[in-house]
Amino acid sequence: MLKNAGSAFSKASLQSLGMPEVQNPFARLVQPKVDREPFNAPPRSWITHLMRQGIEKLSGDCRLVFVLALGCGLRWGEIVSLTWENVLPDGVRVPASLAKGRRARVVPVGKRVQSILEAARGEGAVISADSKEIHKTLCSWLKEHGVKDSKPVHFLRKCYGSLAVADHGIYIASKLLGHASISLTASTYAGQVDKLPAVKF
Repeated sequence: MLKNAGSAFSKASLQSLGMPEVQNPFARLVQPKVDREPFNAPPRSWITHLMRQGIEKLSGDCRLVFVLALGCGLRWGEIVSLTWENVLPDGVRVPASLAKGRRARVVPVGKRVQSILEAARGEGAVISADSKEIHKTLCSWLKEHGVKDSKPVHFLRKCYGSLAVADHGIYIASKLLGHASISLTASTYAGQVDKLPAVKF
């Protein structure tokens, strides 16, 4: 709103009104846009070790949340709203009604994640226990295992995103993560994007 109000008092607008000496009263209120801090991804070996640890040591709904966040890159809201009918044999379908930005997508899964989901398959919601308790338990477990991020569960999604960018490039990673634009993926995973390989002839 302040930005729109400021444009009405821009230098060009004031000059066209014949008031070039009037100062824009909104100029100091509009803060400059700051680029988001890119994700500082841990090494692949650390991420794969964390995945093994989570699969071995976590159980029940806590394990499912862990696998859906790190193995599929789902957001917390997508995980707790997911139903078993959207868990396909080879992937997880995120309907537009559950997705941020209302962009439906199907996230393919690897054999390890697929076997865990199939073993736990049931009826109705994938996460049936109290979501607040699960979140609390999983955050504690992640902090004990070296995750220092202020949003430990979302950190798992970002780890997935960093591997997706490294393995498949920024465009496919953006689709897998369900980002509204490729520029969001690029700014979040700038560290991976900047590691450019040589073109081979």
